Amino acid sequence: MKRNVEDIKKIEEILVAAHRTKSNFAVTQDWQERVMEHICQIAASKIQINDDRVFGKIIWRFATAVSVFAGIFLLYAINTDVNHESVMVNMFLNDPLNLIVSQIVSP
Repeated sequence: MKRNVEDIKKIEEILVAAHRTKSNFAVTQDWQERVMEHICQIAASKIQINDDRVFGKIIWRFATAVSVFAGIFLLYAINTDVNHESVMVNMFLNDPLNLIVSQIVSP
């Protein structure tokens, strides 16, 4: 057990010493630009792939929800015999304060 603890302490000391010493590497401006371009390309490709997947999932979920709603509304319309004329007649006949007629007639 002491051997493992001693090995870990030695490794930690070596890593701390390596971290404290600053090494200056000579790199050219061209190399730095190529590295930054590569990093930007990697980041842009990951973002684009993720956006396409999320957008596709949203579209298909929305299409499914709209289809289900259209089907339910169609079944409701067939069962209750909904049409525009009967709805308009019911609106005029069931308007106790004549609000609809007064809104149409008033300028």
